[in-house]
Amino acid sequence: MTTLLPRVTLALCVLAAPAIAHSQPKVWELNETVRSQVGNVHLSMEKNFARDAPIGDFWANAVNQQTGINAIFRGVCAEVIEVNVTATDGRKVDLSNFLVSRSGSDLPIGDVMAVLQDALSGQCEQLQVMRINFDVGFSREDYSYQGTAVRSEGWRLQDGLVATEHDSEFVFEINQRDMFSVAGVYYKGGCEEKPRLLLEPRYANNTERTLAELPDMPAFHMTAQSAAVAYREQCPTTQQIEFALNPIPEDYVCAAEGDCFLTARFDNDWVIDGSQFELKRYNNPIQDADDVVEVLAAGRFDILPNYDSYLRYYTEAWFGAYSDHCRAFIADPVLRQTQIVERKYDEHGSLIDEDFGPVRDIWIERELASVFDQVFQSWKPWAVGRMIRQVAEGNQGGRDPFDTVSRSFGFFTGTITQVENTVRDHCDDPRILTARDNMVRYFRSEPAITGRYTTDKEPQNSFPASGPSAPVFTQAVQAARRAEQAEVQAFRQQEQAAAHAERQARIQADIAARTPGNQGVSPSNQAIASGQSAATPAAQGTPVDPQQAYQDLQANLAKLQEMAQAHAARLGAVSKDYQARITATSDPAERLALQQEFEQVQAQMRQEYQQQVQALASP
Repeated sequence: MTTLLPRVTLALCVLAAPAIAHSQPKVWELNETVRSQVGNVHLSMEKNFARDAPIGDFWANAVNQQTGINAIFRGVCAEVIEVNVTATDGRKVDLSNFLVSRSGSDLPIGDVMAVLQDALSGQCEQLQVMRINFDVGFSREDYSYQGTAVRSEGWRLQDGLVATEHDSEFVFEINQRDMFSVAGVYYKGGCEEKPRLLLEPRYANNTERTLAELPDMPAFHMTAQSAAVAYREQCPTTQQIEFALNPIPEDYVCAAEGDCFLTARFDNDWVIDGSQFELKRYNNPIQDADDVVEVLAAGRFDILPNYDSYLRYYTEAWFGAYSDHCRAFIADPVLRQTQIVERKYDEHGSLIDEDFGPVRDIWIERELASVFDQVFQSWKPWAVGRMIRQVAEGNQGGRDPFDTVSRSFGFFTGTITQVENTVRDHCDDPRILTARDNMVRYFRSEPAITGRYTTDKEPQNSFPASGPSAPVFTQAVQAARRAEQAEVQAFRQQEQAAAHAERQARIQADIAARTPGNQGVSPSNQAIASGQSAATPAAQGTPVDPQQAYQDLQANLAKLQEMAQAHAARLGAVSKDYQARITATSDPAERLALQQEFEQVQAQMRQEYQQQVQALASP
């Protein structure tokens, strides 16, 4: 464990400490926790060991266990950072004056902030501004507070988010998810006047990724509302935020050509405007049994595929109605019998009772019986699914579930009533018989009889598969994420390789120290230590000093880390510039050109970085 012993001058609301020489290594370069204590304040710092953690990511925590005041920073060094301070137990400190004044001068956070500020100044030479959030855990009172401390003003705590010359360098994260769906938002960047954020599914695990339903429009609205609140907490001057959706919910399309966004506007509170989206406008040519007769009589088979399950239900009902009302018109009848059986099950799923209804005789023209057999009961899965969806939608709308079920059953019983009214007293009506013949031809995949009757109905319109509401913007966000992930992964691999090389060098140096004539250092580790390629051994007869070899190794590892950090900084600057340029234009061609340019610059930077790493290992 490495221990830091900084000298700190404690103050109530002035977070200043005397300048100290910070010669210790950076905490994110260590594989152990850094701890120290100043008075009653305990300080802990540690790198973020997560595999996908950003380069240089760490946390620093200062806590006064007597007062329960806890101050913590998580992230990467920057000119402007955010610190969260919590009073874990409001009973341990007197906050009565603060409740009246709402001033940071009445907050008992000076000691922990002084220790944390001094530690962070040692870790982050570029640090200029700290944004400080304070609250009390598990309290009914509102103790929330925001303040600002600036290096040039001696780290004096000022109330509110004070504007500074360094605010353009502030980077924050929003990582949220809706409570009732997988809709979420992830944003990493700075404050903008009219920012754009991406709403999308944020999966917690692969099970959700496989089974969870895509977010609907209400879920995206809720997520946009909470994300807008979080954004304005960091950027209090922002009045408008645009949210792209990926994908657009299945029932919606953009109301106009081009990109479309949910727009959040602030007027005392955030209001979400979804007018750039509209429900898909389906024409619905078949809504009941009378429409089926009209379409069949006209021979418009092109309309029927979207209504195949309902047509099956209609056909079974038609054969039953024709048998009941037109028995004398069936020249060569064959018998089919149906019976309703009601089964009851216990809570374990075991059958406990069966109630058999009366047997129904259905007489069918022998030539048509195969069609009845084909459609019989084949509509049931569709009917059950339709009823379940209607009940679910009714529950969401606050309707009585019994009323919803009754309405759903009414659709099916209404179809039977319509079919009976169609055939009753019209057994030999040419229009009814033409509709019957085309009904049979449709299920036998035979050409339709046309030209006898007409209809003005048209096929149900179709829409392309749902995708992102702003494709170019979405691709740009995803490309930037992939680039950052690739850089982090490459850095982690280099870090692991360096750690392995260091371990090997320690072993070899120890062996060399114990071996007469210093013969224990292998050529490969001599190369690592001196910067030579393992394939190019040192000159024959040149003795190797193991202590010097180890020092050379440490120097090369430090250079490697500096190179990685510089590369990450350059990539971040390029990504930020790209985001600014692509959000400034709405022209698809220009956006595509910017994306291609960004990808080329990324590839070139990656190649240059790899060449630098190779050069470090070359003689």
